[in-house]
Amino acid sequence: MNTSLSYSIWVSSISASKESDLFFCSIGECEMSKMTLLLKELDCPHCAEKIEKRVGELSGVKSSSLDFINKKLTVDFDGDKNALFTEIENVVHKLEPDVSVTDLSDKGVNTMSLELAALDCPHCAEKIESRVGELEGVISSNLDFINKKLTVKFEGDKNALFTEIENVVHKLEPDVSVKELGDFAEKTLYLKLEDLDCPNCGEKIANRVGELAGVISSNVDFISKKLTVKTDGSNPDLRIMIEDTVHQLEPDVTVKDYGAQTAEEEPVNDHKGEIVKLSVAIVFFIASMLLDKLGSGTVCEYLSAGLAIAAYLIAGLDVVIAAVRNLVKGEAFDESLLMTIATVGAFALKDFREGAAVMLFFQVGELFQTIAVEKSRKSITKLMELKPESVTVVRNGKTYELPPEDILKDEMIAVKTGERIPLDGIVTEGESELDTSALTGEFLPVEVKAGDSVLSGSTNLRGLLKVRVTNTFHESAVSKILDMVQNSSERKAKTEKFITRFARVYTPAVVIAALALVFIPSFILGFDQFSKWLYRGLLFLVISCPCALVISVPLSFFAGIGGASKKGILIKGAKNLETMAKCKTLAVDKTGTLTKGKFTVLSVNPQDVSQDILLEAAAYAESMSTHPIGISIVQRYGKEIDGARLSDVEEIAGNGVRAKLDGKEILCGKKALLETNGIAAQSSEDSATAVYVALDGKFIGEILLGDEIKETSATAVSRLRELGVETVLLTGDKKDTAEKVAKKVGIKTFFSELLPENKVEKVEQLIKDPDRRLVAFAGDGINDAPVIARADIGIAMGGLGSDIAIEAADVVLMNDDPSSIADAVKISRKTMTIVRENIIFALGVKALVLIFGALGLAGMWLAVFADVGVAVIAILNALRSSRIK
Repeated sequence: MNTSLSYSIWVSSISASKESDLFFCSIGECEMSKMTLLLKELDCPHCAEKIEKRVGELSGVKSSSLDFINKKLTVDFDGDKNALFTEIENVVHKLEPDVSVTDLSDKGVNTMSLELAALDCPHCAEKIESRVGELEGVISSNLDFINKKLTVKFEGDKNALFTEIENVVHKLEPDVSVKELGDFAEKTLYLKLEDLDCPNCGEKIANRVGELAGVISSNVDFISKKLTVKTDGSNPDLRIMIEDTVHQLEPDVTVKDYGAQTAEEEPVNDHKGEIVKLSVAIVFFIASMLLDKLGSGTVCEYLSAGLAIAAYLIAGLDVVIAAVRNLVKGEAFDESLLMTIATVGAFALKDFREGAAVMLFFQVGELFQTIAVEKSRKSITKLMELKPESVTVVRNGKTYELPPEDILKDEMIAVKTGERIPLDGIVTEGESELDTSALTGEFLPVEVKAGDSVLSGSTNLRGLLKVRVTNTFHESAVSKILDMVQNSSERKAKTEKFITRFARVYTPAVVIAALALVFIPSFILGFDQFSKWLYRGLLFLVISCPCALVISVPLSFFAGIGGASKKGILIKGAKNLETMAKCKTLAVDKTGTLTKGKFTVLSVNPQDVSQDILLEAAAYAESMSTHPIGISIVQRYGKEIDGARLSDVEEIAGNGVRAKLDGKEILCGKKALLETNGIAAQSSEDSATAVYVALDGKFIGEILLGDEIKETSATAVSRLRELGVETVLLTGDKKDTAEKVAKKVGIKTFFSELLPENKVEKVEQLIKDPDRRLVAFAGDGINDAPVIARADIGIAMGGLGSDIAIEAADVVLMNDDPSSIADAVKISRKTMTIVRENIIFALGVKALVLIFGALGLAGMWLAVFADVGVAVIAILNALRSSRIK
């Protein structure tokens, strides 16, 4: 066969939306081609249909299919591709002038995933997603706000696009860093920095570690001494590099594994060594003072100076060594170096005792500061001592003591009296009462028996319980609580970020002011007064450390979050606590939030019979039903059902039940069921669900059921109103039901018959109203997840076991009590008040002492008080956040 010959064939083709036509072509020329086009900015489905139809009518087009959701037009054709593309472009622009047409066929579509670290504003996230989507070459842009991940599909130069995206992000959110995520699995390292005693050093460590290869973000929480490092998984030597970095900056700090989920016990430090050292230094200092006062002559003067220098070296030699080490590293604004310069300067001015006194006072203040921070850390983390050391597990009939991490799902564990329940599960044997106060803040014991679910962290008050495990430790309630509270420092408030930025500027500014204070007056007034101005300049160096702010502000937030957790309120980070404090409006779901979320018998309304007869008839008729209404009626009846009295039970789909009780016919269900059987039923005007009952052909009354309002709902609304927070009800129920609930709990504004997407729209409307900002939303954390994520602050009610609630909500209420929302607002506002008190107090005292020092009205003792004394007072004040009632 001669392959060079062209075989002609007739091909019949039906193109999209046009009649069949016949054409003649040769093999090799008649192969079908495919073109995929992106119609960017296409937002009209009707126009999309027209475009698909018109393109299908073009010459050479065999089929045309437009995917409106993905904005992709797929065209099967033969002939000249470039000419057809021009025709399609003309068709599109005639119908939709603003839509751009991009050919995806020949160009490789690439995907880039970016980490937007520190992104904490959902509105800004929307803007970023939109602006990036408008960049040239971008096909699609999707930002997952919860995971801070931006996924971009694009064509063209990747590096150039990355730079453009970075510029867009930094214009909208200057503090957000953009980092590309590689093909490696992301993970987070939690490391303990033992013996870290300097907040500035902690910040330096975080910054240096953040510069290492493979690091997405790095954060040091000085309060818990925890270093959190998010990595892209691409650097196998990262752990070693982190240790090297830490030891270069702080040789005495030890790096250990912290554990992502555990509250590590710290070794007890009684500070005996420091106390003995400072006691000896104080003895030498007192001897120096006595010798100066009681003695006379050159020898006594030299001995007094020698004793003062000895006291200085005993108390502060480690400070001097650290200063020299940091000077070699180029750390010009290190606290140790500045304190050393100030005290050595005092020696140069022959103020030996004052130099020694300053170092001694500084070290005593540092010791008090360290003890205060340690005590606060222990008092706060004590709230979270929920993790058991071991679990009694039953395997093959034998019991073993194992760590909770080693227990698998569906294994049987035993919990003795007084022990905490180590893992979530279901009771299989035993009865007891549980103390759930560590989880919910509710001190009333909860009774449990076989078949009941139990959460880890509860305490078994009496009897042996056998529990089948339903969640492993890392999925358990305790693990989620520990994770949220311990990692709260990663979500910094704007106030914290301001203090961090301020601290970076404050120290250099004060040092520059000190130099100016020394040299400018000396130039103007003459260098014969240089020593006087040098002394005043040294005062500035003593006050130049912002420790009071750097420690007390994060500690206030940490204490506030810890105090809230004691009440069963989990606030996910300082950022959310700060937002909660500004809340003006609470939008709230009805079912499961203001109400109990299950059917309850509200009233039994008999007619010509007693309540007992009506309830008995309904309970027997519904006793075989699995419907929530039937179960509620049987529970209200509360007596044992005698099956021998019941016969001929028939369920009538969608209407109710027919049965015989002691031979008499019962009809129980909708009004229509009775009317169909010729029985007239009277109904109340109540909006609750009604079950109508007839006995032996006669209407005997109705039973009203509804979703019972929680006892604390009205109190919650009232307390929120006192705090200046307006409550708005958003519900999918009918208007009369919504109005009734709103009236009972004291809500003035309500919106009814809303679908989940309608709730999102309503919350967005509230957010746009400047008089209502900021807006919180409280829901059950599952059906309401979209609106929880959309609100300024999302609150999940009783959503502890729900991954959706944990992920979407900013605040989780473990006790299912709406009045806890008022507690959360109160705690947040009190905490912010304490934060402001510390900022004003610390800056105010420092400013006054700086002014007095410049005027020669303050000595170094007062300057040291303005440094470490103020820090200790601010720390003690910060602890009040954990005791807010």
